[in-house]
Amino acid sequence: MYKYLAVAAVMATISSPALANDGQNMDDKAMKKAEECLKEADTNKDNILSKEEFTAYTDRMFTEADTDSNGSLLKTEIVAQKKKEIEKWHAAKKDEKTK
Repeated sequence: MYKYLAVAAVMATISSPALANDGQNMDDKAMKKAEECLKEADTNKDNILSKEEFTAYTDRMFTEADTDSNGSLLKTEIVAQKKKEIEKWHAAKKDEKTK
C-alpha cells in the first residue's frame, strides 16, 4: 500500500510544475511536462516506458524526496520536493525565453 502512496506522491510531484503557471495553455504545458518526464524515464530511448523504467524513475524520485532517508515521505518532504520541481521548471522556462 505504501508503494502506491509513494507513486501517487511522485506523480503529483511530477505534474505540479506544469500546473503551477500563469494559467495559459495549461493542457499544453501539462502535456509537455509529462513528455519531458517520460523522456527522462525512458532510459533506453525506445519511446516505450517499461514497468522497470517506470519503477526505477519513481524510485529515483522517491529517494530524492526522502531527504531524511528513512524510507517514507513526510508531508514536509513532499512539499519541499514540489517546490524544488516548480523552481526547476520556472528556471527552465526562463532559460527558454532568453534563447
